[in-house]
Amino acid sequence: MAMQRRRIRNPMLHPPLSECLRLAASFCLLKITLCYREANKVADTLAHAAALQ
Repeated sequence: MAMQRRRIRNPMLHPPLSECLRLAASFCLLKITLCYREANKVADTLAHAAALQ
């Protein structure tokens, strides 16, 4: 409750909630993309190692 009152008093300190959600969503998407790429690299390496044996 205290957070809400402070937020109403100082609206300039907080970006709109939609902006926060958009930033969070794009950040998560970036992390997922990077993890997916890394997983693909590991899978390729494992497949290559298996093919050599």
